Amino acid sequence: MAYTTQDILNSVKRNNTIFSTDFRFNDSDILEMIDEEIESTIVPMILRLHSDRLIFNEPLEIEANKNKYPVPYRAIGSNLKTLWYQDKNENPKDKKELEPLEYSNACKILESGTPNGYCFIGDDIVVVPKPSTTNGHLIFSYFIRHSKLVSSAQVAIVSSMNFETGEVTLATNANKNFTGRYLYDFIAANQRCKPHILSIDSPVIRIDANKMFFNTELLPRELRPGDRVALAGQTDVLLLPDECYKYLVKVAGIKILEAQKDLQALEAFKGDLDRARNIMEGVLSPRVTGHPRPYVNGNRLLSQSKIKRAINI
Repeated sequence: MAYTTQDILNSVKRNNTIFSTDFRFNDSDILEMIDEEIESTIVPMILRLHSDRLIFNEPLEIEANKNKYPVPYRAIGSNLKTLWYQDKNENPKDKKELEPLEYSNACKILESGTPNGYCFIGDDIVVVPKPSTTNGHLIFSYFIRHSKLVSSAQVAIVSSMNFETGEVTLATNANKNFTGRYLYDFIAANQRCKPHILSIDSPVIRIDANKMFFNTELLPRELRPGDRVALAGQTDVLLLPDECYKYLVKVAGIKILEAQKDLQALEAFKGDLDRARNIMEGVLSPRVTGHPRPYVNGNRLLSQSKIKRAINI
């Protein structure tokens, strides 16, 4: 089920009866509380459990004679889970995982060719060998930051789409904040799927009332009626399992009770919160058994200035 921010707000208010005139939190405050809990509790839990939640694959076109590429800015901690090379025809047989290398080993590879390894230079990665042609893509696989929760009025619901022209028709006129200055995310949120990010940071060509026009190559082919278009980094649906929704509603309730100094209700809520957290942790555990491949920490492979010169960047 796609739990919207309005569902979250309704549940928090229903559970806490917070319509008193002296209530100090508005809807934005409650959503910010939940954003903070996602960032401080749920995301670290996902990383600790080696869960496959919030994993996003982002392609970046390879350029000839260019071996330095930025780590995606929305990657949590500037870390990668894996890095792949795929040829320009996106053939599965030609998709191969690049090996993470220590910088000392990467320095020894000076010839040009098809990339088969990489190392970190700060928040950039250096692929080796240096690409000899503009051919194919690097596919960054990483844990993406959960998008900021906003009201449904701040996103647009897709009514229909035309993949040949790049035209996306919205259920209502586009939000007044939608302009050509911003980038946009496409979010799967229709009734036939679990909410997740389809694509990120797409520029819009133009906006006409309830129609938005995008480059046809950037329009995700998985897009369906009921999905969302949102400003980059925003969402009105929770991009986590349902059990996280139940936990977050209880967390918001406890924070409100703490602010209201309702100690008796607070004690009753804490037991429910512990149970919800245990259930959530079980759900966030890896869905496939085996030995998970740890993600690569970019900061672990930081180099000195002399390494930059050695790798010839």
